[in-house]
Amino acid sequence: MTPTLDPSKMTPMMAQWHSCKQLAKDAVLFFRMGDFYEAFYDDAELVARELELSLTQRQGTPMAGVPHHSAESYIDRLVAKGYRVAVAEQVEDPKQAKGLVKREIVRVVTPGTALSTNLVSEKSNNYFAALCTAGQVFGLAFVDLSTAEFRVIEFYEARDLLNELARIHPSECLVSRRFRERYGVLLDELRSQNPFALNVEEDWHFE
Repeated sequence: MTPTLDPSKMTPMMAQWHSCKQLAKDAVLFFRMGDFYEAFYDDAELVARELELSLTQRQGTPMAGVPHHSAESYIDRLVAKGYRVAVAEQVEDPKQAKGLVKREIVRVVTPGTALSTNLVSEKSNNYFAALCTAGQVFGLAFVDLSTAEFRVIEFYEARDLLNELARIHPSECLVSRRFRERYGVLLDELRSQNPFALNVEEDWHFE
């Protein structure tokens, strides 16, 4: 389990990792370190378990890594299992860096935003859906990044909305916290029949 961390007591490298992790708390963070992407703490334990890799430690910190040249296959495997993967890259030339090389999250790969041919079938759509409510009206938007298809539909009954979700079978769905609390039973029922990754964001994102 990831302990409560104090960046002021970390090495500059781990403080940089912590800064990136704060921006991707709900994702597995692949943090570029030279020729490897490293995962730390809970992420390391998850990566080691799901990808059958060795879990090591450095100064008591759990870590697991994959070579950068084969990282995409490992990312694909995690996403196929329903995980979100954030990738933090070195964004400046190490030879020109003054001190620690700057790193930033450059992409987040999720089941509904994946473009890898290992994850996206040519025979079926890979939809990312978002749900919201406005008064008594339900809104559904869904997009397939691999084909650029984008649609928005309104419904007046929750059951009609869920029937449409069952029809398009998204690989990922985004809802507000309020929506999850109010319609969680129906969403869970649908996910039990047609599994998809569910992301819950704060209500203000939908205002």
